[in-house]
Amino acid sequence: MLNNLPYNPLPVKWRYPLAFACIAIAVIVRFSFPNIFRGASFILFWPAVIISTWYGGFGPGVFASLLAALASIFLIRPTLNPQLDNNVIFVQLTLFVLMTVAISWFYGVRKKVDELTYRQQEWLRITLTSIGDGVIATDPKGRIVFMNPVAAEMTGWKVEEALGKKIQDVFYIINEITHQPVRIPIMEALEYGAVVGLANHTILISKDGTRRPIMDSGAPIRDADHEMIGAVLVFRDGTPQRDAARVQETLELVMAGIDEGFVIFDNEGHFTYANPRASQMGLEARAGSRERLLKLDEAFPQIIGTRLHDEIQQAAADKTNHSFEEYVESKDSWYEYRIYPTRSGLGIFVLDITERKNIEQKIALLQQLTTALTAAVSTREIAEIVADQGFRLLGAHMGSINLLRDDNVFEIIGRRGIPKELLVDPPVQFKLSDAVPLADAVRGRQPIFIQNAEEYKERYPKVYETFHPISRTEAMIALPMIVNEDIIGGIAMSFPKVLRLTAQERQFMQTLGQQAAQALKRALLSERTQEMAAIQERQRLAQDLHDSVSQALFSATTIAQAVPLTWQKNPEKAMEQLRQVVQINRAAMGEMRILLLELRPQAIIKTPLNNLLQHLIDAAKGRAMIDADLKMQGKEFELPSETHVALYRLAQESVNNILKHSHATEFTIDLRYGNDHVMLEVRDNGVGFDTTQVTGGMGLSNLRERAEDINAQLDITSAPGKGTTIRVNWSGEPGNGEAKS
Repeated sequence: MLNNLPYNPLPVKWRYPLAFACIAIAVIVRFSFPNIFRGASFILFWPAVIISTWYGGFGPGVFASLLAALASIFLIRPTLNPQLDNNVIFVQLTLFVLMTVAISWFYGVRKKVDELTYRQQEWLRITLTSIGDGVIATDPKGRIVFMNPVAAEMTGWKVEEALGKKIQDVFYIINEITHQPVRIPIMEALEYGAVVGLANHTILISKDGTRRPIMDSGAPIRDADHEMIGAVLVFRDGTPQRDAARVQETLELVMAGIDEGFVIFDNEGHFTYANPRASQMGLEARAGSRERLLKLDEAFPQIIGTRLHDEIQQAAADKTNHSFEEYVESKDSWYEYRIYPTRSGLGIFVLDITERKNIEQKIALLQQLTTALTAAVSTREIAEIVADQGFRLLGAHMGSINLLRDDNVFEIIGRRGIPKELLVDPPVQFKLSDAVPLADAVRGRQPIFIQNAEEYKERYPKVYETFHPISRTEAMIALPMIVNEDIIGGIAMSFPKVLRLTAQERQFMQTLGQQAAQALKRALLSERTQEMAAIQERQRLAQDLHDSVSQALFSATTIAQAVPLTWQKNPEKAMEQLRQVVQINRAAMGEMRILLLELRPQAIIKTPLNNLLQHLIDAAKGRAMIDADLKMQGKEFELPSETHVALYRLAQESVNNILKHSHATEFTIDLRYGNDHVMLEVRDNGVGFDTTQVTGGMGLSNLRERAEDINAQLDITSAPGKGTTIRVNWSGEPGNGEAKS
């Protein structure tokens, strides 16, 4: 019973008064009932000493024993009859004091033990009540003997309701996936005497039906003799952990699925995570790096000494973002590295930019190709550029550039890599109506992409069987060349390997076809323009031959026919006619030379300037009855080609104006050479004109433009009835023109 007394110590100031009061009460009771306690003098002092010891401790207990001894000697002994022997009294008192002191010491020790036990139990109770986990303790039979508030809240049972009930009635759990009941770990702990953990995906169903994921474990409770006296179940709400795990799992799935590499380091520089793509990009961590928390150099020894290693260390030191691009030879790829320091560590993104780099390279090559196409002037030259640079740019091992003629037949104007077995003369031609890839692409106005041999054989079996054994083509592309809705031809390309073209690569190939089409269209228009110009020039020369040379020859023939008759009647007149025939023939020859020079512009540069001017004078004499003379002064030197031609054209324009407008009877051409200048002067005795009134016409604007082209000074002097003088002064360095014969 004493062991069950609650520990409730008195304040220090009341402990000794309590001992005194207990002894006083015992004395009062003794004297109040003398007959009852006559033979038991010390019996009332025993409970007084025990109570004093229990509530006051060892000191008050001893104090009560002494008070009891004094009360026995001085208060109780005198009332005894007969009187006891003093020796007997002394022995009894001594035994009483020793025994009560021993009892006081024993109960003092017991009180301290109980106090310590009480405090430990109270500390344990408060601890189990305060922790965030649910705690349920049972006896060896699985009946609940303790439950903290968290466990009560999660199970839905009140503590007083749960005490004494079987654990399985209060703690009901099922598997989240199968929804089947799960055995409680505390029961296994009682059965096997070992700590047992709960499996994953476990759901606790509370008394009101609420479900929540939990994590728990059960452990046996043993006494000092290792005898199992019960078990304890500790569990907690697993919702945050499960949500965190799901978030972590989702993040890892996302990071594993993205096309970029991703690596994480913590604030201590330890490697913590890398997705599979990072390993494929060369950032493969050593085995067990995450478990052992290796640092950068230990986890990734392969990057030591590289720029990536330096950039990571620099970013970690200065806490700033770093990014750079680098070609990794071992992977034959271009990567862009982005390094981001954060509060929790450092992250590295790795992007594969090989495709972008290839596109940039192709764009640069396409720009070079476009520049070359722009500079090309003929269709053959353009076709050669496309076949040489364009096909190499796209990786085609053979192909052809084809123009569509008016008869709907494709004409090959450029080719590359075509095997000798297919090179026949004339080359194989096919029509727009033929069932071949290029014809289909041109008819449909859409490119045809055949990316493997199986597709090629399926779509064009005859073409495949004919050409594949020779060309070893695994893929082919046909691009129509269309400019402003006009089809001018197509490009056929063959490839030695299977293609896996992206949308950007297809667009790039179509852009190449458009560039080639525009260049060819421009060249075709230029060639047609040149053809028309040549036709017009031939027509002009034919007209000039008819107007000048033919007429001169006709006149010379007519006069020559009359010479024999005139000779018989008047020899002197006949001689004059012969001189006229010679003069007309010379003029015709001069006109012919000029026309021949016009047909061969390069000959104008090679012919000395004074010879050209003499041809002009000879031709002028044949076209009109006019006197003309050429005067030359100074030592001739080589002029720049453009100056040489311009001075000739200026003289030619001036002579033409004299013959058409001046009505002159004579003119003179002066050519004077100085040390570094040339003066050309053309004078006539014609009707002249007022230079202040005439601003254009008569070829004056042409004269000014030609003079400005060579930075020469042009002076025109004229007046009505006083003829005209045109003077051109040129100064400059001697030219590097071709040698003149």
